[in-house]
Amino acid sequence: MTARPMPQPKPKGQPWNWPARFWAKVDGGEDWNHERCWLWRASRARDGYGHIRLEGRFRMAHRLAYEFLRDQVPEGMQLDHTCRVKRCVNPWHCEIVTAAENCRRRSRHVRLDRAAA
Repeated sequence: MTARPMPQPKPKGQPWNWPARFWAKVDGGEDWNHERCWLWRASRARDGYGHIRLEGRFRMAHRLAYEFLRDQVPEGMQLDHTCRVKRCVNPWHCEIVTAAENCRRRSRHVRLDRAAA
């Protein structure tokens, strides 16, 4: 059995010491395809989003993955899961939005879910 390849970070000059622990908790499939959800297999917050304890505090798993592989999230901004899967940590499934836009999208998604039921 061969080890699956782990995503490689964009260099940011930050001394990260947590990647192996973090990626061991993610199911990215055999090929880490950007189109597929990478599911968080460890603990989750009450709202269903994955989280991990780093440096004495809990951090959101999807945000860490985004900042590690893509870019920093500006102060006051949030990440919206475009796939609508709370356990997904694939940074290509997240988009930086304002809190108001994230709330609008969430409300729209809930209304669409109820209409389909």
